[in-house]
Order: sequence, then structure tokens, then C-alpha cells
Amino acid sequence: MDTDPLPPSPPPGRRVALVTGAARGIGLAVCRHLAARGDIVHATWRSTEPPAVEGVRFHRSDIVEPGALEAVIAEAEAADGPIDIAVGNAAILRDGMSFRMSDEQFLEVLHVDLEGNMRLASRVLPGMAARGWGRVVFVSSVGGITGSSSQVNYATAKAALHGLARSAALEVAADGVTVNVVAPGPIDTELMRGMGEKHFAAFSAVVPAGRMGRVDEVADLVGFLASDHAAFITGVVIPIDGGLLLSDGFLRSNRERVLMARRSLEGDGGGGTG
Repeated sequence: MDTDPLPPSPPPGRRVALVTGAARGIGLAVCRHLAARGDIVHATWRSTEPPAVEGVRFHRSDIVEPGALEAVIAEAEAADGPIDIAVGNAAILRDGMSFRMSDEQFLEVLHVDLEGNMRLASRVLPGMAARGWGRVVFVSSVGGITGSSSQVNYATAKAALHGLARSAALEVAADGVTVNVVAPGPIDTELMRGMGEKHFAAFSAVVPAGRMGRVDEVADLVGFLASDHAAFITGVVIPIDGGLLLSDGFLRSNRERVLMARRSLEGDGGGGTG
């Protein structure tokens, strides 16, 4: 059956990218990677002001607020044209044991980590499909694959994000648009360093590679998925975890998190579960 040819894709190196949650860590590394290869990068931040990065225009925005993401997209497209690449990295943590977690604590994480990414996809995918080229990459976590103790809200949001990506991928695959997920394991970020040297070392010890991952390694993977080279890859969840999922390391780290949470409950008089 004859089909109409798709319009030519935007030339590599001059594509317009939007990265959410880009103030630091993985999001900031993705911005630097895309800008370094010549893409025009717009990025959002909410509470932590990012450093200046050549080739990146930052927009202060809470993407779960009604109309906020739409305003950023409109501003970016007015300045540089349609969004070709969208990277959903915005996320928050509100950790706690599931049986002590409030509704607000649970839903707040879902609003940012899941709803924010759904809103991003729904705003950019129609234009990408109409133009015949587009890349959407969501940043998830291995916790969305295995579960993560004391993070039932976070793990739930990330697991649901995998379903969102796979479903959206099916809808736009024939239009030259891909939707994929990267699922980092322990990555050397300010957040991880902030846990203290003891916990940082403990996390590193459970990774078969014997170290934490680097943000630039995650950014390289995101950049590949957001390129022409990944045109036949869509609807997949790719762990980048130094072999963590191949070992019992995640099980051991989860067990330690449970023990820490229980000790904390005992210390504040919360009692046991029995």
C-alpha cells in the first residue's frame, strides 16, 4: 500500500529541545549534552536556580500548575520554532513508609513525576506527529521496575510512567516519533551526596560496577535516544544502573532502607507494625 512521504526531519544539531526539571543533576547534564551538539535548548526549573549554560534558555516554571507548561512551550516555539525533542526529567521525592504516608504526600509526587510528564507528552506529540519527526524521553528510575521501600509514591509514579511511554509510543510510531524511558540506578548527584558519605558508600557498594553512575553517562543515553540513530527504538525502558538489576544489590539496599525506616519509627515512638 502506497503511503504519503513524511516531511523531512529537522537537520541534526539545530533541533529545538525542551527539558523539564533541569536545575541540576541529570536534567542539567542533559541540557549541556544537547546544547554541546548544537541543539537549541529550553529548560524548566522550579525552586533551585540553575547555573548559566551556553545555548540553554532556562524558564522558571512549576509545570503542574495549570497553563504553566503551555506558557513555556509557547515562549520557546515563538522564539525558535516547534519542539522536536522533549525530555521529561522533573521529579520530586516525598519519602515515607506506605502505611504512614498521607494522601497529600502520595498525590504530590504523582502530580509532578507522572502528571507533569503526561502533560508534556500531550502538548508536544501532536506537533511532532504532524511534522513526521520527534523524540520524547522520560527519565524514570530502576525503582519503577523493582519497587522501592519508603518510596511507594515515587516507585508508583515511575512504574506508571513506563506504561505511559509504551502506550504513547504505539500511538505515534508510524509518524516518525519515538517515546522511550531511561531508568537510572544510583547516580552521583548532589541529592545522593547529601545523604552523607556513609550512605553514599553503601549505595556504591551494592552496584556490581563498584561505583555510582555519572550524570553525563545518563545524558549520553538520553542524547542517543533523542537522535536519528535511535529511530527504530521506541516504547522501551532502558536501565542504566551498572548491573544493579542483575544482582541482589537492589534487594539489599531496599532491606537497609526498611531497617532504617523502622529504626526511625521506633525512635520517634511510632511503634511497630504488629
